[in-house]
Amino acid sequence: MLLGIIGLVILMIFLVDSHATIEEEMLYPSYYQTYHVMVMRQWLKLFLPFFVILMVMDHDHPFHKVLIAYFGRFYLNFYKVIFYLLVLFLFYLTFFMLYHIVFLLGSTYYTLDLNAHLYFLSLYLDASIMMCLVLACIKDKYKSLSLLLPLGYMFLSIMLEDYPNPILFYIFPIESPLFHTLTLAYPYKICYILIGLWLLNKKVAHESIL
Repeated sequence: MLLGIIGLVILMIFLVDSHATIEEEMLYPSYYQTYHVMVMRQWLKLFLPFFVILMVMDHDHPFHKVLIAYFGRFYLNFYKVIFYLLVLFLFYLTFFMLYHIVFLLGSTYYTLDLNAHLYFLSLYLDASIMMCLVLACIKDKYKSLSLLLPLGYMFLSIMLEDYPNPILFYIFPIESPLFHTLTLAYPYKICYILIGLWLLNKKVAHESIL
């Protein structure tokens, strides 16, 4: 995981390099910033879901049955969800800071991207949706199936960019250009996550401990 993060940071540094002279960067700063911010966001949207899955796919262990017997399913599930939400928040906060630091140190054209926090918030909510799916559907013996989620996420992201269909977004409310044109997109996605957590709790409450 650590090596993967370091590799992604190196990739970010490579993408920031415009292969142009400092004079050209200073002469056309808006062009270089617009292009490289767009490229950086696309790469982060494609790569970060795989790191999310690697963090949450190993959530189910046999010793959890002992904890369920002592504390109950709701207690274990509640704190598991809180823990993963905090871990994901710290993970995306780290990349949010690296996003600015790499641009500031690696270029002469960069000015503060005021919309970056909204973009990372949207990606964090996407990660929370994937977390709900993993916790609800993937058990220890099937955890390799978790890798299908980021692949599906990539496919849907590309589809929503090429064919911005609102109906498809309502079913799969993930980060896309269409997302930023909808006024209630963020509340809708948060409600989507809360419903997912409620269904997760219902599912866990009826699972056998054996």
